[in-house]
Amino acid sequence: MPQYKLILKTGDVHGAGTDARVRASIRSRYQQSRWFDLDKPGYDDFEQGDLDGYVIQTTYLGGDPEYLNIEMDMSGLGAAWYLDWVIVEEIETGKKWKGTPTYHWFDVEYSTNPYEYPSNTTSQSMPLERDDSIVVPRKKVYHELPHGGGYVTEEEV
Repeated sequence: MPQYKLILKTGDVHGAGTDARVRASIRSRYQQSRWFDLDKPGYDDFEQGDLDGYVIQTTYLGGDPEYLNIEMDMSGLGAAWYLDWVIVEEIETGKKWKGTPTYHWFDVEYSTNPYEYPSNTTSQSMPLERDDSIVVPRKKVYHELPHGGGYVTEEEV
């Protein structure tokens, strides 16, 4: 069964982060994967300016990914979310696709699903473009030392 790495870049604008529940599914020309919760226990996902990576395992989609579907509930304070872009990488082959949402702000009033308003979820189906030249970004992580100070490393997302 294929594994994909999803890398999501939350925008670096005021109020961009969210504590809402975020889910994703991948769609090919032939079928759609199940929905996957994008959440790392004990980690504050989707904060302003962050890169977040998730590995998902799907059934065979019958072809290359063409869309990434993102859905979020509007739970929590300041639930709106600014998604800058996504990268989808097929782990076994190294194939990569990039997507940019039609509306960067995920909020009920910007939903591309006309049947969900006025619910408490919002979703977008993002077209993906194949681009194997994409260099997967690395995340800068600050490590605090016990007696003050610290250092920064770059880690895989």
